[in-house]
Amino acid sequence: MVDRFLIYMATRQGLGISGVGRDVLDTLSASRHFAPTHWSAVDGGSAQAFAPDAVLAAFGKGKEGASQLELFRRKDPKYRCHLANWLGDLSHLKLELTDMVDTEVGEAIFALGADLAAVLKPEYGFVHAWQTGSDRKTYRISGNMTFFNLQMTGPRPVAAHTWIGKHISSLDVAGFLIEEVPSKKTGWGGLKIELADSPWQSDESELEESQKRIMETLGPTGVWGDYNSVLPKPGPNWRPVGASVI
Repeated sequence: MVDRFLIYMATRQGLGISGVGRDVLDTLSASRHFAPTHWSAVDGGSAQAFAPDAVLAAFGKGKEGASQLELFRRKDPKYRCHLANWLGDLSHLKLELTDMVDTEVGEAIFALGADLAAVLKPEYGFVHAWQTGSDRKTYRISGNMTFFNLQMTGPRPVAAHTWIGKHISSLDVAGFLIEEVPSKKTGWGGLKIELADSPWQSDESELEESQKRIMETLGPTGVWGDYNSVLPKPGPNWRPVGASVI
């Protein structure tokens, strides 16, 4: 059964005072399992006790406040959360639990992912789940996403729960997602793809098989990147977020 979890969200919204940063911090703080305990600047600053106002002040306002920082939780379940505010056309959030956890915490992190997606309205976001020591490389690397990967090469194969925003939907894949892939419309205008209803109770082999079936449909859209080659290649129909879609 899966025991490792990661959340990733790439959004066009800022995470500072003038963006949705307060809502993100409130969402984390309200969670019984995932309230942050510390934060620090990425440039080597020492960790400080978590204080929402200090975090937002560090990010500043708008794109002029471009910055990166990290949140931590130093009690179980421990995690590290990297926040990048306005790097290019995107901000991003990446939260990874640092230890194996049980199904209760696994279910809670999928709920947190849905709550963060409602706040961030990601262009591409996901919660990924895998098993410690797994050798299923193709499945596991779906969680190795950065905003540079996304912009240069396009999305990796779908994760355990994946959210698709308006940009990717506009690249002629909305019809595939709605008609051919088991997806759900969200209240904020995106689409959600699930490899399983309760992935936190699944074996990785089940999730991998579901991923393969879905990517057999989505691969031909030419939007998802080819990450199996030595040098990853963008799909022929991929356009970076913020680029014109003709």
